[in-house]
Amino acid sequence: MIVAASGGGTGINAISAACSAPTGAPGASIFGCLNTDHSAGVSFSTTDGQIDFGAGGQAKIIPAAGNGPGFTNLTIGLVGHTFSTLIFNIEAQSDGMVSFASNLGDVSVPFALDGAGNNFFTISGDNFTWISFTTSGLGTYGHGRDTFTDGNIVDVKQVRFDGLDQGGSNNPPPDVPEPATLLLLCAGLAGIGAARRRKG
Repeated sequence: MIVAASGGGTGINAISAACSAPTGAPGASIFGCLNTDHSAGVSFSTTDGQIDFGAGGQAKIIPAAGNGPGFTNLTIGLVGHTFSTLIFNIEAQSDGMVSFASNLGDVSVPFALDGAGNNFFTISGDNFTWISFTTSGLGTYGHGRDTFTDGNIVDVKQVRFDGLDQGGSNNPPPDVPEPATLLLLCAGLAGIGAARRRKG
């Protein structure tokens, strides 16, 4: 697992509107989808009470109303598919640290979180089904952002995936033969058939 404290690169956006399945929000686990495939589910879950989607179509994850001090951990997964890159932006209430883990057993070193702005991260390097993060050292005071003034995390947004598989599992789909390769194969089979007819 490679973690970079930047939001470089592009990807497929996670959204919270127009998805085929219900979002389940608010809840400890909520579901969005990909903007290119509304049936491809994106899961967000926490052990810190409940989370919700913010207004708008973007998958912006916020503490659910009345969720006390907000949330300090979040797991982001792609339902039924793998991905090689995940990009997202954490907005914290105060300065602190964040560590990342994956379904493959990877655990990162802590990275700094800036309470005064955006904290973009890009995680890559393998075929993941989920990535999680846990914050530490965040204060419980608020900056008055949104409606949550005592939370640890204000929101997680601009969630993007890249390097998705096409088969819905950890196994990539088989390669499709190139036209030239297919032509050579057909010519070889025709040659074998012609040779057998001459012998007979």
